[in-house]
Amino acid sequence: MLGSWTKASMGAVAVLLMVLGALPLLAQTIVLKGHVTDPRGNALPKAWVKLMDVGRLLGETSSGPAGQFELTADGAGERTIKVEASGFRTVTRPVTIHPGMSSAIEIRMGALRRKPRR
Repeated sequence: MLGSWTKASMGAVAVLLMVLGALPLLAQTIVLKGHVTDPRGNALPKAWVKLMDVGRLLGETSSGPAGQFELTADGAGERTIKVEASGFRTVTRPVTIHPGMSSAIEIRMGALRRKPRR
C-alpha cells in the first residue's frame, strides 16, 4: 500500500512541478517594437500606437522622433495594433504575439484623400 501511495505522490509532485515551471511563460511580459512611416517611407513621429484585444485597450504609446515605438504585452496571443496620426488614415493590423518575438512591426500610414478644389 505504501509503495503505491509513494508512486502516486511522486507523480503528483512531478505534475505540480511541470505546472509551476510553465507559469513564468504564461505571465511573461513581451516587448513589441516597431516603426511608423508616412506613405513615402519617412519616419513619422508623434503617431499614437495602441495595442488592442477585442476592442479593449491594453496599452498605448506615441512614436518617437525616428518613428520608433515600444509597447509591452502581458502574454502571447492574437492582438491588434491600431495607429493614428494627424493627416493620415488610421491603420489597424492584426499581430501575433509570442515569447521571444524579435521582428519589428513596420506600419506605413496611408494619406487621407483630399477633397477636390472647386
